[in-house]
Amino acid sequence: MSSKLNLHVGVWLLVEALSILSYTVKSSRLRLSLFVGIVATCTYGLMCTTTDFRRYGMGVRGISSRFPMIVLFVSSNILLCDPHKDLRRVGQKGSIHDAPFLSRLWWGLLTWSNPRGINYAHEPTPALPPRPRQTTRTMFVVAQLKSIIWYFLPFDILGIINRANPYYTKDTPIVAGFQHLWWLAGFGFGAMIYTLTSIQYKILAIILVVLRISNPRECPDFYDSPFDAYTVCRMWSKSWHHIEQGLHFACRTRR
Repeated sequence: MSSKLNLHVGVWLLVEALSILSYTVKSSRLRLSLFVGIVATCTYGLMCTTTDFRRYGMGVRGISSRFPMIVLFVSSNILLCDPHKDLRRVGQKGSIHDAPFLSRLWWGLLTWSNPRGINYAHEPTPALPPRPRQTTRTMFVVAQLKSIIWYFLPFDILGIINRANPYYTKDTPIVAGFQHLWWLAGFGFGAMIYTLTSIQYKILAIILVVLRISNPRECPDFYDSPFDAYTVCRMWSKSWHHIEQGLHFACRTRR
């Protein structure tokens, strides 16, 4: 039995809060201190805790994989950049550095939760999916709800197939003959992730648009068309999400 403690969700929430705060503070020394705290907490979560995948499922797996991504993002946008100078929203008037604390905190929350840099000066526009064609919030919400319904059916079918796959059980059985075709179901797992995260993103986009935090133009799809993924290169550069684009920001600004 492992002697490590179970990963508590509070560790993840603490790291997210420290990351947002690091975008908010003015002092570069305080920002560096927060960076050290973020890296230390992520290291603790990765190296000193364990997770029960069978009990908590993919949710805790997502939290675990979030830690290294957080370290990479704060390294790029906090350690190598000055976020108040280098990360600017399109149409932003003045420097966020001079804004009151609550305004900087809100800006930090919006910036941290927008890893693709949509509607920011560093937005990777050519790599993003097309902007929504709906011009009103109502039309956008209706279109997203229709899309969610279309995504839910394949997601449900793929879930049934994946749960029936003997390779996903605790004790992998010995397979023979046509049972080897279950290997192909591995593609079904990737497709299930595609549909699930698309549904989650669309629900979040609806909430943000209804609350007027974002407008429809700021909510392009999470993925581009799967029909563009006819090569491995195009799958990663075109069809898959581009969350990691923000990691290259520091390098792009210093060329």
